[in-house]
Amino acid sequence: MKKLLVTALAACTIIGSFASVSMAYYELLNMGYENRFNGSYYYDIAWAEVYVSKNDFVKVIVILMKNGTKVGRTTRVNGHSDGNRMTCYSGTIQGSGATGMQVSFF
Repeated sequence: MKKLLVTALAACTIIGSFASVSMAYYELLNMGYENRFNGSYYYDIAWAEVYVSKNDFVKVIVILMKNGTKVGRTTRVNGHSDGNRMTCYSGTIQGSGATGMQVSFF
């Protein structure tokens, strides 16, 4: 009986651990890059809109690529009591003509 109780308790703990991990999630909602003007010069910047579920967090790195140069920035996004939607940005590169971007989560 004692072995059965220990086995059942261990099974519930393992199942509970998997369930709590599977409920945590993040989602990439939208992304892109654009050319902007700050009043003095034009620059390119990449952005990614992400959603993080309730009380979780994820680190998002957005990288802008242009002429062999890569400029990235890492942002930590925290989910609040009802989750969180946030726009994360890369670093900027002066001028225009960005050739791509990349978004990574960790």
